Amino acid sequence: MDKILEVLAKIVDRILDIRLFTSLLASILSSLTITLLVAVFLNLWVPKPTFPYVDFNSTIPVIIFVVTLACFTVLFYVLMTNENTDPLMTVRKQLIGNWSVKYTTWYEEKDGSLQEGTGTDVCTINIDPVTRKLTMVFKLQNNINFEDTNIRIDDISLNQNPLRLIYFHELDVRIRTDKLADFARTDPAFKSLVFARFDSIDLRKGETRMAGKWYDLDLKLSELMEQRQKKLHPSATVQARPGYGTIVFYKLEGAD
Repeated sequence: MDKILEVLAKIVDRILDIRLFTSLLASILSSLTITLLVAVFLNLWVPKPTFPYVDFNSTIPVIIFVVTLACFTVLFYVLMTNENTDPLMTVRKQLIGNWSVKYTTWYEEKDGSLQEGTGTDVCTINIDPVTRKLTMVFKLQNNINFEDTNIRIDDISLNQNPLRLIYFHELDVRIRTDKLADFARTDPAFKSLVFARFDSIDLRKGETRMAGKWYDLDLKLSELMEQRQKKLHPSATVQARPGYGTIVFYKLEGAD
């Protein structure tokens, strides 16, 4: 008896599925709009003084309404079902917003020695409407070495168990013209392969953060900075920069 009641409960839940009713409501409104537009355009309706105040002089609007209602209901329901069956869509939506980014960097003292420091950027995370995948846009501004630009990252992977986010990107920036001599370069174009992995993701409201490590995969960025060190401090001992560092994203208040 309990099994029968359980099966009946599941059937009722399916019948009362909010997705179905939402899809049906959206389909009715869409179908009515299309039907009325076609009827008016083809002069297939006749005004009446009593309710429902309109009558059709052809069966074409009825056929249009039935066909579009069926098509829209199926379409809307499939779209809503696909979104709800994507276990990571909820996580993606929680990541949407503006983030403050802090990462390990290195700078040179006056004597040319290398010291570890912290760089800061701003990043905006969104969901691409076509691919339904995450996108990141970093705003590179007031950098002492590179021109201002927006860096968009699309190669982002999000895993559920364990919750982890990784991204791969070919950094494509331009060295500031007033800094070219510091790097002993004439070509301002610069590219480097960057990889980041976030193993610590906290999605609690007000404490949303992601922490992990970034990697300079081809060491191009490290080599560029070593060139600068050699140029500006020829007598100092060149210290190799590590090709990795920590990176932490902090979601800004009101960024939802």
